[in-house]
Amino acid sequence: MMLRNIEFEGPFEMGVKAPESAGLYLVCTESSGGIRILGVYDADNIDQSLASNEFKEKWVECTDMGLFYYYSEMDIPSYRREEKIQDIISTRPYDVLCVKPIKDDW
Repeated sequence: MMLRNIEFEGPFEMGVKAPESAGLYLVCTESSGGIRILGVYDADNIDQSLASNEFKEKWVECTDMGLFYYYSEMDIPSYRREEKIQDIISTRPYDVLCVKPIKDDW
């Protein structure tokens, strides 16, 4: 799937091992409008992050349609991956529910 000029592999069912490399991953569910993104995350190890994500329980609360994920391996600094996350979140026509809000640094 191509999203905001990023190629994501998937979909994969939860429990299917993800790469142990750096990148982004999307946790999604089905909705009446197609695929709904519940969370977008940056990880130095996608598989480890997916397994220990603090929003795991909330993902289940947000859907009864099943969960799946997509990933994109990226060998770029974390701050650049974070910029891409914010771009994805800010361009959704709905709230992405399972992410931490942006901190106001000033």
